[in-house]
Amino acid sequence: MGYAIQWLRSALFATQIYIMMPVIGLAFAPWALFSRSGARACCKTYSRWVFWSARWMVGIRCEVRGTPRRAKF
Repeated sequence: MGYAIQWLRSALFATQIYIMMPVIGLAFAPWALFSRSGARACCKTYSRWVFWSARWMVGIRCEVRGTPRRAKF
């Protein structure tokens, strides 16, 4: 029974991230078409959504160790 519940949670997670991809993309499209910061904000928003929903729905956690490099844009 536990395997079936885990499979269902994983399937729901995968479904919702693919549904949210065009939703977030279309919401940011006007800004992202004219600004690099808009495109970056869209990517960050989608990434945050995926990390949050993975933690909430599936129980996955992400840990960053060390100092991240700064991007040169």
